[in-house]
Amino acid sequence: MDDLRERLLALSSKLAAALDAKDDGGSLCQLRARGLDEIFADLFARACGDAPVVSLVAAGSYGRGSPALCSDVDLRFVPSEGCLADDVAANVHAVMYPLWDAGMTVGHQVIHSSEVLELARHDLTTATSLLDLRHVAGPIAPLHALIEQARGALFEASSVRELVRQLEAEARARHDRFGASVYLLEPDVKLGEGGLRDLDVFGWCRALGPSISWLSDREQAALDDAGEFLRRVRNRLHAALGRRSERLTFDAQELVALSMGYGEEDDEAASAAAAERMMQDYYQHARAIARLTTRAFERARSSTHTESGEAIGRGVVLVDGEVSIERASSLGLDPALALRAYAVALRRNRAVSSVAREALSRATEEATFAPALRASDEAKSTFVELVCDSQQASLAKGSALRELSDTGILHAMIPEFLPVTGRVHHDVYHVYTVDVHSVAAVDCLHALVRGDLRREHPLASRLAAETTRRGPLMLATLLHDVGKGYPDANGSRTRHAERGAELCDVVLPRLGFSEEDTADARALVLHHLVMYRLATRRDLDDRATIEELARVVRGREGLRDLYLLTVADITTTAPTAMTSWKARVLEELYLRADAQLSGVAETERTQRLGWTAARLWDGPREQLDAFIASMPTRWRIATTPEACVLHARTAMMAGAGLKVMNSQKDEHLEVCVVAPDRPGLLALIAAALTANRFEVLSAQIYSRALGAGAQQAVDVFTVRHAHDAPAPSARVESDLRDLCEGSITPGDLILARTGSRSPWGARPTPAVPVEIVFDDHASSHATVVEVFAKDEPGLLF
Repeated sequence: MDDLRERLLALSSKLAAALDAKDDGGSLCQLRARGLDEIFADLFARACGDAPVVSLVAAGSYGRGSPALCSDVDLRFVPSEGCLADDVAANVHAVMYPLWDAGMTVGHQVIHSSEVLELARHDLTTATSLLDLRHVAGPIAPLHALIEQARGALFEASSVRELVRQLEAEARARHDRFGASVYLLEPDVKLGEGGLRDLDVFGWCRALGPSISWLSDREQAALDDAGEFLRRVRNRLHAALGRRSERLTFDAQELVALSMGYGEEDDEAASAAAAERMMQDYYQHARAIARLTTRAFERARSSTHTESGEAIGRGVVLVDGEVSIERASSLGLDPALALRAYAVALRRNRAVSSVAREALSRATEEATFAPALRASDEAKSTFVELVCDSQQASLAKGSALRELSDTGILHAMIPEFLPVTGRVHHDVYHVYTVDVHSVAAVDCLHALVRGDLRREHPLASRLAAETTRRGPLMLATLLHDVGKGYPDANGSRTRHAERGAELCDVVLPRLGFSEEDTADARALVLHHLVMYRLATRRDLDDRATIEELARVVRGREGLRDLYLLTVADITTTAPTAMTSWKARVLEELYLRADAQLSGVAETERTQRLGWTAARLWDGPREQLDAFIASMPTRWRIATTPEACVLHARTAMMAGAGLKVMNSQKDEHLEVCVVAPDRPGLLALIAAALTANRFEVLSAQIYSRALGAGAQQAVDVFTVRHAHDAPAPSARVESDLRDLCEGSITPGDLILARTGSRSPWGARPTPAVPVEIVFDDHASSHATVVEVFAKDEPGLLF
């Protein structure tokens, strides 16, 4: 046993030395597999003697010869025909007990051919495990017999399609369980979409039916490169954590990136940049695995088609109800056929066949195809039509632009897009890579045009439906972040809007855009950050803010398009990026700027608020009118009639004192606090909310004059509670009164309510540097204090 333990330690040292020598990919996995083979074979020979009755077999990743640094090891024992159960048990125990005594964790199973084959008929995991078995020691005949029986009973041609169908269903369920996207912030290297399990699935498809997973030499090379990269990442992840772990968390990304040579361990910024570069490569490789695995499934499905075709014309056919192309070879002579097929699919509301998509993907990898496609006038006009077409599509991805991206046609038409493919921000805000985000933003615009988002974005949906000249808007949205792939001489991407605007002058004329349309799109890309910055960081009561926006847009149509681009941009940055507060201030800024550009007085909306709120008010009308008149302009524009009544009622109940009232607002609560204004009041309110476990999602801070120099705060907080049963407003009010009177300190209140002065833990996320900026230019009458910090519960307090 000591000898066995020493050999295992020696193997670990050998693997560590290989890692130090940067030999960390598939060869490291093979080195571990060979080392284990030698150890297990010697142990088997000593333990079972000259007449063993079982075959020792490697299974799982060990069976495939690719066990990662700390991955599990699985063994199978296949008994010889006619041997006694006691003899089998003796052989198994003779092998397993020394391994356990040596401290090794090894999974094992005795498999009898009749039992395992019956189970494999109903269990996909058992069936696929039979494809990975590899002989290690003992008689080889039992394993050969098992494999031959499996081929005859499970893997004959008539069963292959059903097994592949089950593999596809399992992959889809697994992807849903692990995030349903290649582009997750913290992907699972093994089980996520495009991970190593998908590579295993592709290998099983190839073993079941070589024609299903047939690849060109270039595709095979891409698959090999992707597998090698993911194995390197997984091995480095195991080494960094000292244990088996498959999730690339933010902190692990930096460790792995530095160990793989993506940067020097200098500071937080350098580590984050290294992680970004590594994750860009990760996403590109994972995307290749996901795409080729999907193609294998599609080939398996297409093999059941009848291939009855109906000619549409000019190389396009309908095959089994799907749009396809007559001959893949035609793409070389007629590259516009690639886009023509998608135009027919949209017009007829049909899917594009997997055979056609496979042919298109391969065509885009040919060096001569992309230049010929860009030179075709038909291809240019059809591409722009597809980007601007908002009708619902029956395509596999649900979006023409997504399929054009996946097949490579988007990059063939706009090669300037290539540098942002797979580019990711190493932060908690950008969920998707730049290319995926850009395509999703265009799809968001299409959803607004169709009215699919009218409940979430009523104004944007109405404006989008009214647009008649969509080319500049759609192409500007597609290209708004393309400048991130083109850093300046110092490597900075902070001026990506300017770089993207310059690229518009190259891309859009090439696509046939007029000088005016190019100028409109260029302005949208150049200023695509302006509206969000003004809405969230400037005083909307200040006329200078509205005038600044009016100066940069090209008229009311340019303002409308910039608003729509901003909504689509924020909405697709992350699932929760567009908060109700952001939507409200963006809408307010748009309406004010539009009123200025059109010459309409701002008082009209304020008057409408008073008229509508009066219908809900149950007190004297003059009290409501006086309250509305005393509130600042931005409150009158940003507040709904229902909220207006709540705020007025809270103020009436507070009088010259303090009052807190809650109201349900969608899935959140709105807390209205009315109190005598004083320095530090915001901090005390935040302490009371924190003590009662409210997470502040947004805050609107207002003040109104009561006369004789007195000021009253009317502060509105949108909050989410940590538990299902939030604290009543009376308790928040009582806590706030105690704080205002000085009978308790904020720290003591939080300790009393939560049992800790810092009651919330958070999982590690990328560091966000704290920055505080005093801006005397953002407003003509106030100093704006901007605080940049990582968002977390209790931050406002």
